[in-house]
Amino acid sequence: MATQSNHQSRSSAGLFILLFAGWFFCAPPPAAAQQFISDIETDLLLHEVAAPLITAAGLDVESFEFVLVNDPSANAFVVGGQTVYIHTGLFVTIESLAELAGVLAHEMGHIAAGHYIRREEELADIKRQVLLQAGAGVAAAVAGADPEVLAGSFASIQTTVMDRMSQASQAAELAADHAGLRFMQSAGYSAKGIRDFFVRAVRERRGIPEPYWRTHPPSERRLQVINEHIDNAPPPEDFSPELKHRFAMVQAKITGFATPARFLQDAPPAQAHEQTYRYGRAVALWRKDQNHEALDLLQGLAAEEPDNPYFAELIGQIYFELSDFAQARTAYEKALTQHRTAPAFLIPLAQIILAENQVSDEGFTPEALEPAIRYLNLALRERENLLAHRLLARAYGQTGRDAQAMVHLGFEAYFLGAYERAGNLANQAEAQLKPGTIAHLNALDLISLVESAGG
Repeated sequence: MATQSNHQSRSSAGLFILLFAGWFFCAPPPAAAQQFISDIETDLLLHEVAAPLITAAGLDVESFEFVLVNDPSANAFVVGGQTVYIHTGLFVTIESLAELAGVLAHEMGHIAAGHYIRREEELADIKRQVLLQAGAGVAAAVAGADPEVLAGSFASIQTTVMDRMSQASQAAELAADHAGLRFMQSAGYSAKGIRDFFVRAVRERRGIPEPYWRTHPPSERRLQVINEHIDNAPPPEDFSPELKHRFAMVQAKITGFATPARFLQDAPPAQAHEQTYRYGRAVALWRKDQNHEALDLLQGLAAEEPDNPYFAELIGQIYFELSDFAQARTAYEKALTQHRTAPAFLIPLAQIILAENQVSDEGFTPEALEPAIRYLNLALRERENLLAHRLLARAYGQTGRDAQAMVHLGFEAYFLGAYERAGNLANQAEAQLKPGTIAHLNALDLISLVESAGG
């Protein structure tokens, strides 16, 4: 479970955001302030729950991405493409797997209907009208029109913009509701979960700022739509006990990460022995740097489920932070046996090997870095993984393969938008590498990418 700041690949959504109707009116914070959480356990759960909904929407399952945002508000949103952003606060707030499925179905409704694209078109049209009206106002001012009349004119422009945006947003939200309900029915999911979510939203409506209701239909109206669907839909299938348990574990994990205080108070004796509670408490203790107490809980969980890779992953993470690289490596290698090609395990394992070799009593041995290089190359099946490129550059540099290091420094620069630097590194590397080798082909590929980007 790792975090990263939003500094290059995730852009700020601005006005184009499509918000799910949670408790609060909230847009994502500025790009520089956002923190994304990379967690394979959560990602796999989201993909499994969403896959039938994506298929029902006629979209490509393989193209979907879910991004977990460390934000306390109960929210999910899309900003274009096939990426759904989900706040940690949503996991803390929802009370069932059915509620999560309902949120995801609603976002599929936005994506399938192309609301992001339509919102851009709507805003472009509004902008044109505003410029025309503003231009007329400026011309009137030059001609000596009454200032009070001009002030009323500009106030009218603002009202027009708000009304147009409000109508478009409310229509989009209702359309996404209808589409999401169809997708849930096709997937065999119950709409009762999303109804429960909205019932709580209506109950808490008094505390929601007025701007929220300008762009989202009142939840009472949306509840009516959902209830009519439930009354007319065939009986749905229930989620399997195994999937419900996985959801409960992920929810405990994210809650422990996002709001540790919930798990740091004394729990009732019966709850204290539940697996979900112990998992959430272990994560909360880790977040509060109480690493040895966290390890005690995690090792107890791992003894009950020796093949659980997520327990092993967190154990490895804690040992790495304690600079116990041998224990960290053992734990991550165990996790990797369950997910052999998961970058979430491959990259930390490579980092551990690099760190372990740096402090080895036997001194630096280039051969010891070969496993790290192998793991990082496997991780680069996700080509845009900046950390994998950076670590590979370091590993190749430490083993005397400077040209290969330059290729990966070039890829890192390219994905950061530094096209001139990427092109220079790629050309230098290409001139030094043996034609026909994988490294040489990678350099040629990078040169082609830079040229296509106009660098």
